[in-house]
Amino acid sequence: MKIQPETLTQTHENVMEILVLEELERQIKQYPEALTQYINKVEVCTFALNRLPALYASCEKGKNMQKLIGQKEYRDEIKKSVRQALAAIQRDPLRVSTPLISDLNEEYYAAVTALKNLQSLLEEENLLDYQELTWENLVTVMRHALAKAAWTGDAPQVISNNDCPRGSGEADGDSSEAVTQIGNWSDFRYFR
Repeated sequence: MKIQPETLTQTHENVMEILVLEELERQIKQYPEALTQYINKVEVCTFALNRLPALYASCEKGKNMQKLIGQKEYRDEIKKSVRQALAAIQRDPLRVSTPLISDLNEEYYAAVTALKNLQSLLEEENLLDYQELTWENLVTVMRHALAKAAWTGDAPQVISNNDCPRGSGEADGDSSEAVTQIGNWSDFRYFR
């Protein structure tokens, strides 16, 4: 799925984060590979960033300008802060902490889980024939699955609220309103 630029919201970025990560990658190359796997890059960057000024930008031109400023004016401070951070984190390599997870990551994993659950449901109902469900093919696969359900007789059926367990299918107190049932699903709490 392609997102149109006009649907994206403008954001800001701390360019110092980029510069610190670049410096960390440079310094970490000097370490033995066996040791680098135990270095928590997020903690090293956090330690270093707390000792450096922020360089925020909200546009590409500003980002490039802030990057040049950071490279020119703060190069030595960045190197020193990253070196100190590596030393501090190495002192306590087995330290246990609960990491912060961004809201975007949580939403992403929730969306991925929902997509996998939808794929499992379609497979259980024999409505997913030949491909893995992805965000790119979701509409096409669902259109095919719904057409297949209609063709095989598993299409949504209209039932009356009188067929629902007492009170569970009524919408706004109107017991004559029809409810849609999909396939052989019999949980009336979700029908409207």
